[in-house]
Amino acid sequence: MKKEVKKKMTLDGLAVLIAGSFSGFEERLTKKIDGVESRLGGVESRLGGVESRLGGVEKELEGVKNRLEGTNKRLDDLAETKASKITYKEIENRVGFIEKKLEIK
Repeated sequence: MKKEVKKKMTLDGLAVLIAGSFSGFEERLTKKIDGVESRLGGVESRLGGVESRLGGVEKELEGVKNRLEGTNKRLDDLAETKASKITYKEIENRVGFIEKKLEIK
């Protein structure tokens, strides 16, 4: 085994060493930032698609609400009509009873 000779580090040598380590760093950092920006652009476009679909869902939900309100109104009308039919039937029975008593029919 050979014994390695240690060199003394000078300020100039240290500066060259540090500059060498940072030379590729900026390029790598720029590539990573560009990659992140690209992915964010994809996320933004997909988010725009989600927002537009959500708008469609909201419109459909509004339509469902309107139809439900219409159905509720029809049920209320039916309930009123049904009550009126019951009242009509009661009156019809009473009139029938009176007609029998008076021997009109």
